[in-house]
Amino acid sequence: MKKDPSVAIIVLNWNRWQDTIRCLESIYQSTYSNYAVILVDNGSIDGSVEKIKKWAGGEIEIDSKFFKYSPENKPVATMIVSEKETTAKGWVNHAAPGAQLMLIACKKNNGFAKGNNIAIHYAAQTRDVQYIMLLNNDTVVLPNCIQELVRTAEHETRAGSYQPKMLAMDTAGLIDTAGISMQHLETGAAAIGHGLKDDEEFSRGMDIFGVCAGAALYKKDMLDQIGLFDEDFFAYYEDVDLAFRARLKGWQAVYAPGAVVYHGHSATLGKESPVKTRLLERNRYFYIIKNAPRAAMMRFLTSRPRAFITNLVILIRAKKFRHALAHVQGNMEALACLPKLFFKRLRIRVSGNIEDGEMMKWFCL
Repeated sequence: MKKDPSVAIIVLNWNRWQDTIRCLESIYQSTYSNYAVILVDNGSIDGSVEKIKKWAGGEIEIDSKFFKYSPENKPVATMIVSEKETTAKGWVNHAAPGAQLMLIACKKNNGFAKGNNIAIHYAAQTRDVQYIMLLNNDTVVLPNCIQELVRTAEHETRAGSYQPKMLAMDTAGLIDTAGISMQHLETGAAAIGHGLKDDEEFSRGMDIFGVCAGAALYKKDMLDQIGLFDEDFFAYYEDVDLAFRARLKGWQAVYAPGAVVYHGHSATLGKESPVKTRLLERNRYFYIIKNAPRAAMMRFLTSRPRAFITNLVILIRAKKFRHALAHVQGNMEALACLPKLFFKRLRIRVSGNIEDGEMMKWFCL
């Protein structure tokens, strides 16, 4: 009997252990069995590592409206390694990987991009890992989610990334995202269906531009070819950059509506974080200049002065002065990075397989 493909599931934690153990509990109640979980703690100072160890040992129970706590899958055997140790050879293989939690304890906050890269590199030491699944710690997966994603991946072999249906955790029946689409360059990438009702439109599979890394399945073969997240992003839009690089190499992305994930959305930094404002402003330049066709890039750059002033005025009038400062900082940081971005663009576009004319069809201009 053919064994199910192996999946490495990666979750990041930064000072939010309550969200993390809720996410882990949902994973370990999955119907899929051939997986291993890698948890990266990004330098938490709230005692997260100890709390997660206690949950794994069955000492902390957590219930949710999406599941009932199960003592049957405890204790979860946990191995803790330092970030430095992840570079050592010799992943520990276990007969039952679904009952194993690998916890990588980092000394500092490496951000979303580097944090996931650390875990992916570590997972790559397992020779039979075929898929990498990323999950934000503010998510809950339904029991058949992983099964449905893998089933879609095994059927849709032309694709290299797969998007589950992400539903809003706090508002019943609303889509959080069904993937990434490219909209007008002034606003950048957008979450498909965000805030819309989960109706018939989102019950059908479809091709999409790319997947939201808050909950996504990637083929390891694709990541081996295109590389991992660009760590200069730190957080936000690194998944858009990865989607661009995948598309430039001819890989497709698919939305799998049968796989359902509930998402808290912006739980780590908050929806109104000045840090988030700065990173979003800066990183929008990053993925466009690195990857977009020349015409789209020039349209973006020429539109930025007006967009910058308009948004700055809106923030000031709303008396959001910290966000206004973050808005300025993000744009200034991006401009300072232009030489480096154009160098990256040269390397990426030279190695791509898609012509500019075909790429322009990805944009709603």
